[in-house]
Amino acid sequence: MSEYEGSAGTPLASSDEIFVHLAHQLQGFRVVEGLHSADAAFVFAALFRHSPGPFLWLALSNREAEKVADNLRFFLPPDNHDQILIIPGLEEDPYRGLSPHPEIAAKRAVGLWKLQKGHSGFVITTGAGIVHRMPSPSDFLSNCIHLEVGGV
Repeated sequence: MSEYEGSAGTPLASSDEIFVHLAHQLQGFRVVEGLHSADAAFVFAALFRHSPGPFLWLALSNREAEKVADNLRFFLPPDNHDQILIIPGLEEDPYRGLSPHPEIAAKRAVGLWKLQKGHSGFVITTGAGIVHRMPSPSDFLSNCIHLEVGGV
């Protein structure tokens, strides 16, 4: 890994120092533009390491959302991988009368459940996924059941 120079010209040897420096430099920024998916994942992983909190990432499609999650997993430590939550869009055509794919519907339900239970890391979804009509939080939770292997 090549060395990175800090603002005082001193070399920063470890990746943790690079992440802290980058997060400090971007602390006052609200919008970061012109980054591609891997670049953006690097920047947001740095921000998350410095100040963990909720981050909403809107992707163009479910496939792009999966790529974003993979890129974030690459830059985040393994113990932070559970901080990445994908809530896929249903990608259904309302004019064809088709139901969403069961796997996508299940991932969406699990994602919404985790969000209701207090997830505070990265939430990755699509534009269609965020505007799709949903039940109220209380109605959603009242229709969830908890199953456990070996449970009664």
